[in-house]
Amino acid sequence: MLSVAGKTYGSIAPRQALRLELDAGSHEVSFSGNGTKLDGGTLNVPQGAGAIGYRAVYNLGGKPGIAVVTKYYGGSFEDRVAMVAAGTRVVEVPGAQTLDRIDDGFPDTITVQKHQSYGTLVRVCHVDEAKGSVGCPGW
Repeated sequence: MLSVAGKTYGSIAPRQALRLELDAGSHEVSFSGNGTKLDGGTLNVPQGAGAIGYRAVYNLGGKPGIAVVTKYYGGSFEDRVAMVAAGTRVVEVPGAQTLDRIDDGFPDTITVQKHQSYGTLVRVCHVDEAKGSVGCPGW
């Protein structure tokens, strides 16, 4: 069960996500299951810049195995997988990319503005370092 600032948002199954839109400021967050508190703390949402604003993922328990993955389309840049350190609870999505859910797929192609030589997409994905696999389809 998820509770933010005393308001309950229901349950979230393992490896699932729930999208919330919160106002800027500090929000007390609590996760519980079977009557036991699993995790909690303060989530600080900064004032958003631009039309998209601030995007982040709360990593319940700070468990390892997630990364911020950047895929480049065009240009000569190499795709990146930036592992999130174990214990990290709040993972900001760089560049205020839209974020629908963890493990969103990467499309085969994207459209960029005229005279732009490349584009990027950033996702938060589950990663199995031992297998070298990224959980976002299309990676």
